[in-house]
Amino acid sequence: MRDFIEVCGRHPFATGLFALIGIFGLLFSFFDFAVSQSQNAENTAQTEQLASSVGRVQDSVDDIGRDAEDRSGFVPILARPAPIVDDNLSFPARYQGRKISWIRDHVPEAFPNVWMELISIESSADRVYVQTAPYLIIDVVDVRPISDDLAGYYGGERGAAAEIRYFVGSVTAQKGWHYAPLVDSMNGEYRDDIDFFSLAPHEPEEFILGVDFAAGYLFSYRIGVHYKFEGEHGVHWVTDIRRSGLPTRPMPLTQYADNDYTPGTHPDLEFQNSANIAQRSERNEAQARRGILFNPRQIEGRAEPDTL
Repeated sequence: MRDFIEVCGRHPFATGLFALIGIFGLLFSFFDFAVSQSQNAENTAQTEQLASSVGRVQDSVDDIGRDAEDRSGFVPILARPAPIVDDNLSFPARYQGRKISWIRDHVPEAFPNVWMELISIESSADRVYVQTAPYLIIDVVDVRPISDDLAGYYGGERGAAAEIRYFVGSVTAQKGWHYAPLVDSMNGEYRDDIDFFSLAPHEPEEFILGVDFAAGYLFSYRIGVHYKFEGEHGVHWVTDIRRSGLPTRPMPLTQYADNDYTPGTHPDLEFQNSANIAQRSERNEAQARRGILFNPRQIEGRAEPDTL
């Protein structure tokens, strides 16, 4: 082997051949390094692309979750309750002599006897029909006896209302839900021929609620609509908390002038038969609970009744 190496070292051809082989080896090392770098770059790009794809899938899943959450809080009814008809007002007697307009704006203890509520509702769904029950809900959140030291204003002279969908409720001095079924506006009989109302997308309806609160108590209440949307039942509270009370004891009353008070009782007492309110309230609840497609059992006990 030593002799062979010495011969190759002395022979010019062998020396040149070994030099060429060394150069080729060096070039091959450069080529192999370049190929390795290219493969590493390609692998890195594929890894980044895979991570990007996984990220897009995760974002899509998150979007689906957010859409589901938003959908769960969707209320398919738009409601526009009219202001309370305050053609009458009871207030602490110490405010006698003040303008009634001032008392309305500055005396939070003042309250009317509410006898009618007008509610405009409209479907806010884009494609699916919304159904509503043939009754309204009057939720009494607080009730207490009316104080004695009162004065009152009565503007009266009420005309006939444009009755479209007419509901009537009688409310006893008990907290909780009371029901106002749909009635015939001409004879006051329950409308057993109507099981529900169906609203096309963005279709409006006009509801009139005639309500009779038990005299002698101050009520805090709100009004709700029982609806069904995409197979799920819910309640939409279409008013904020309102107050109503009908005093029973005589008090100074004025009708047209801010300073002309005469002793008397609230004129609305003439139209109320307090002995029948409890019976009418029981009949109204029985009428609501006889429904099959809509029944209070479908919505009772919900912690958040405004969401599906």
